[in-house]
Amino acid sequence: MTINRTQFIVGLVGTCSGVTDFAGAAAAPTGSVKGRLLLADGKQPARGYLVAVQTATWPDAATPREQWREVYAKGAMNYVETVVAENGTFKLEGLSVGKFALDVRRPGEREAWSSLEAIEIKPGAVTELGEAKVAATSWRRLFNGNTLEGWKRSDFIQSGNVRVSDGAMIMEVGNAMTGLTLADDKELPRVEYEVTLQAQRMSGRDFFCGLTFPVKKDPCTLILGGWGGATVGLSNIDFSDASMNDTTQSIDFEQNRWYRVRLRVTATHILVWLDEERIINQELDGRRIGIRIETEPCVPFGFCTWRTVGAIRDLRIRKL
Repeated sequence: MTINRTQFIVGLVGTCSGVTDFAGAAAAPTGSVKGRLLLADGKQPARGYLVAVQTATWPDAATPREQWREVYAKGAMNYVETVVAENGTFKLEGLSVGKFALDVRRPGEREAWSSLEAIEIKPGAVTELGEAKVAATSWRRLFNGNTLEGWKRSDFIQSGNVRVSDGAMIMEVGNAMTGLTLADDKELPRVEYEVTLQAQRMSGRDFFCGLTFPVKKDPCTLILGGWGGATVGLSNIDFSDASMNDTTQSIDFEQNRWYRVRLRVTATHILVWLDEERIINQELDGRRIGIRIETEPCVPFGFCTWRTVGAIRDLRIRKL
């Protein structure tokens, strides 16, 4: 399976020019989205909330309010935002064409509370979102973008270095595997939760994001770019790894390109989206979920690579 990539790539540096790009060339086609945002009860308008292009950067507590927009724009192409009106309506214009997500921020808050996913923008058209609700539970960041606080180096033999650079966790090349594991899993949900992140293969030709995560009482691993660079799937389903089960597929990943990954674990399914395209919809009923023994050091939640430099940023989790 090969996914047709959109022109909108979350994570590239840029701002909304409206007419020309930084080089002065004609800008890519844009579109708009409008809708009405309600609070979680589905009755009250979310007046004063902000709806914005989803971004991988956010201002720290010391950043003056007037500089927030500039910081957000460093994490998204054509960054735009708008304030929700008294009656809950909003409209975002000048959005890049393609499928992507929007972030919803509560008044005065720096970080996104929730997101509106998989919105398709068409050239010169207005996408009618209709009514949407703010999620009852907020995103929680698992990586602060500055240090590896809350993480530990996974116990792989002859693993590479792990570090932070430009707001991303970097896993360097090891003799085989390099990884990072969440140090404190007390608040980690095991079911009915969602994770979103951005991942990039910086160099190498194998998997750059091996995300190990809990599925009720069992761990599982999402592999992106394994077995020579293109294999995607879950390891393991019924004792078969990502290269040979119902989730196995092939995707051509570009080097040094950020991919948006979203993973949802419910009582009945594991679902995965890549750049807002759903690529995995695995039923759990009657299936045996597990991992390959090599990824054990990442249990219950962590990332690993295989002889490849991988980067992870904008890592969020929320309960459904």
